[in-house]
Amino acid sequence: MSPTKTNLTIVLACLLALPLQAQENTALPNPSFEQPAEGRPKGWRMFPSPEEAAGEFFVSAGQEGSDTHTGACALQFKFPQETSVSQCVWMADPVYGGMAAAPGRYSASFWIKAEDLRTGFHTWVVITGFTAENKRIDELGRSDYLGTKDLPHGEWTRVSFSFDIPEGLPVARLAPSVIFKTSPDSSINLVPQETRILVDDLYIEKK
Repeated sequence: MSPTKTNLTIVLACLLALPLQAQENTALPNPSFEQPAEGRPKGWRMFPSPEEAAGEFFVSAGQEGSDTHTGACALQFKFPQETSVSQCVWMADPVYGGMAAAPGRYSASFWIKAEDLRTGFHTWVVITGFTAENKRIDELGRSDYLGTKDLPHGEWTRVSFSFDIPEGLPVARLAPSVIFKTSPDSSINLVPQETRILVDDLYIEKK
């Protein structure tokens, strides 16, 4: 094979390997939400319930320490017009917002700040496992439910938890979700305009 053809073969092999390398990333690609795309963090989507619930769900140019824990972006749950809501879910796509995984023990952590939470309002983070074909397997771990007693008004609080992927479970990807719910029984409640919840710096690491 000529040197030119050899070099071309090497280049093509490298290019074809790039998507696979991206798939094998062992850390969340956008943990601090600093990569926005179309008014939301890249790799994440918001699902409000009811679907027509209007809110401000993403901070894209915030002040560090006030609107964000670090950087200029953070997830947000805020309803300036006092909206009636059952729950809202920020969900990471397992490919573009998730990470590669293998059996073992993992730790997850995030920072959260709440303002004017009402009794019954609570937030938590869930880690879900997916197969190599991106089919949902199961919830693998979750944080505690965080409400008024857990979140001092206006203070950033770090929350951490651990979870396991057992041997034999066909988990290839992990994807987190951040959930805000207004009641334990899924009823719809009015969220005052003063209420705001911010979540930032969400990390998952293999121990």
